[in-house]
Amino acid sequence: MSRQQFIHVIDILRHAFGYQNPRLIHHGERVAYILWKMLEDCEDYTGKEKQTIFLLGLLHDIGAYADEEIDKMLSNDTMDTMDHSIFGYLLLKKFSPLSEYADCILYHHNHTAQYYPVPLSQRHREIARLIHMADRIDACMIREGADAVSSFLESQEACGLFSKKDTALFWTGCRSHHIREQLTSMAYLEQLDEYTKKELRLSEQETRDYLMTYLCSIDFRNDYTALHTRYALLICTNFIQQLHLAENTCKIARFGAMLHCIGKTGVPFEINSPVEFEEYLKRLYHASVFEVTRGILAESVSDQLLTTVEQSFQLLNCFLGNTRISFSPSPPAEIITLSYCLSCNWNHQISTGYLSKKQLMGYIRQKYDSCGLEDSILQALDKHYNRIVSQTQIAALTAKEEYEQMIHEMHGLQVILEHYNKKYL
Repeated sequence: MSRQQFIHVIDILRHAFGYQNPRLIHHGERVAYILWKMLEDCEDYTGKEKQTIFLLGLLHDIGAYADEEIDKMLSNDTMDTMDHSIFGYLLLKKFSPLSEYADCILYHHNHTAQYYPVPLSQRHREIARLIHMADRIDACMIREGADAVSSFLESQEACGLFSKKDTALFWTGCRSHHIREQLTSMAYLEQLDEYTKKELRLSEQETRDYLMTYLCSIDFRNDYTALHTRYALLICTNFIQQLHLAENTCKIARFGAMLHCIGKTGVPFEINSPVEFEEYLKRLYHASVFEVTRGILAESVSDQLLTTVEQSFQLLNCFLGNTRISFSPSPPAEIITLSYCLSCNWNHQISTGYLSKKQLMGYIRQKYDSCGLEDSILQALDKHYNRIVSQTQIAALTAKEEYEQMIHEMHGLQVILEHYNKKYL
């Protein structure tokens, strides 16, 4: 990437999805590409709406992670694939810049429904219908190849699932932009690279929000992991405020804390006890996770940010192995490392392994000595520890309540949608 650009968050999401589940690799970006080229010459949508629909296509399966549901998603039977639609809807609604359009994700497998807790406008129903059609076209191509799309669309149009207007948009896009050929040859990837880097201009806040949406889609799959990244980010933010660092250094530390272990997207886990949570944390610092993190970020962030993330990962790995470091970590990397130490300890409040300040600082100091680290930043943490923790506790309580409320809302929607589907489908 051009190193003038600090971070390309959409490319990070594209790469991260590729590591998440082998059967879904490229699916989100292929759906986004189909929607982009379908609508490129259409005058029914504004430029901003087309960009939004592209991003909705990219993120439409952000709630998918269970193997059995992915089986259903890639089949031709989509009436029972609601859990990932609910989870994705709530993630976009609560964390992303696309919150206004989150209902399109809830309805993207059943755009004719009307769920009373989440009413859908006609405009958003049209968008949900387009996402559904693009999703089914790609699933058809994955299963049967590009030549099967014609008969598939004819059958879906005949039974009223797709409209003639929408299929006409697809065929117009095929004639003008050779959609199927581009997907089959993988040539579409180069077009996507150019589009996401040149056309998608996001603010720093939007960038953070998209990253947090993705990270929550990983962490929220389990109560033990739910707030691991968010706690670390809160601690990091409050820590750097006490140090009065340059703004660019603070920016690197904040984004580095979010990206520190994004490679965990490829780590399968089922955690039902504190012991299993401990094992999960150890697995996060295996070399394979580091390689995934590097693979996701290498072409999508600046050299300085990538180096910071790598150093923070390596430093925590040294902590785990009590090995001496062979480099001098930057201040942001060290701050990120300490933030994750505190975050892990905070997570242990749900188990029996929680350490007091005296115990925790003693533990970290022993790690510093074993690794041969200069301790000026550790001294700053010790000095400001009580203030950092008290400030973090307030925000952490809000984050915990936000998570619990989302899970409660998800369970409620699951019951309502299951009842609706049984009654009307």
